[in-house]
Amino acid sequence: MVSNRTLIIDCGASRTALGVFSRKGHRLRRDDHAVEIFPVQSGDEDRWLEHTRAALTALRGKLKSGGPVVLVLPAHLALTKLIKTPRVERAQREKVIRFEAELSIPYALTDVVWDSVVAAEHALDLEVLLVAAKLTALEPLCAAVQAAGFEPRLVLPSPLATLAAFRLVHATPGESALVLNLGARSTTLLHLEGRRFAARTIALGGQSITRQLAENQDCDVEEAETIKLSERSSLLTADAMETLATRLAQEITRSVLHFRRQNALENPVRVWLTGGGARLVGLGEALAAKLKIPADRFDVLGAIDTAGGGAGNDAADHALMLADLAGAAMTQLRPDQPVLNLLPAPLRRHESRRQRQPWLIAAAVLAVVALLPPLLHFRTVAAEAR
Repeated sequence: MVSNRTLIIDCGASRTALGVFSRKGHRLRRDDHAVEIFPVQSGDEDRWLEHTRAALTALRGKLKSGGPVVLVLPAHLALTKLIKTPRVERAQREKVIRFEAELSIPYALTDVVWDSVVAAEHALDLEVLLVAAKLTALEPLCAAVQAAGFEPRLVLPSPLATLAAFRLVHATPGESALVLNLGARSTTLLHLEGRRFAARTIALGGQSITRQLAENQDCDVEEAETIKLSERSSLLTADAMETLATRLAQEITRSVLHFRRQNALENPVRVWLTGGGARLVGLGEALAAKLKIPADRFDVLGAIDTAGGGAGNDAADHALMLADLAGAAMTQLRPDQPVLNLLPAPLRRHESRRQRQPWLIAAAVLAVVALLPPLLHFRTVAAEAR
């Protein structure tokens, strides 16, 4: 029997995706999936939110699925920081992490939603991933999701969705690896070694390709956005691809050195590419040549089942953009993955009440049922007395 159905909304910088997933045995199944792709100019966050609202409404009409959803927060809206804390009892650990959050997050904690998750455990200390997002960005996004007929019950940062997706495909990775999720505005870099992981967001994404393409084609950015990503690599000059690969390689090298010094992570032996930017022809080869290690694409289609059999043309077209959707679903249907929640406090209280409601109803029913025998007994006694 298929059970535990969950809805995932992935709000990317250049598209919004909705996936419906369920679990069949130990396998994850994609029941439905739709994507709305829209042009986004660099730095135009107001317009991004406008496109996201329209996409959410369109997706609601396409899939006819509403109700509670898990919202995947795009990397450019989240701040990530890897810290070390002493290994102490849980109650004391929360105080230590909050103190570190006050030092590490460059905003007042009252202006953000933040949470943490353990990334690695050692004998004397813990490696903890802090993630924060501004309320000014989260609240309008959650309001747009609600206006479309959904109820956000968890806001998951995209690095953790990417991590779960990679573990879905590579359940027991035997080598240190890098995962690059190449988005429109930013790139998520994950360094994995066994069950340990470290995450960093790089402010470099596919929109730099769009700007370069606009220059090459003598058009504006919006016209360049209409060109399919699979066709952009043939229009880019060799210098443009070389520049993109060089910048990515520099950021990767810098991050690997930092993780090796601060967290004693080994040098990766392979790079895995996912996200929309991974579809650029030749990018993997250029990165492999610069980093001196293999670079391959990974997608989740081989690790999940599809309703009705077959992957479907729409899923094949967006295979590399399914990673965060499937990863977020895995955190809900196979809850053995690191997870944190950036849901704003008012929505979190509403979700808590919603989750308690069935139990309150059951308690009320039990209370009524428990009163029935005494009432019947006293009614019988009263009848006999009369």
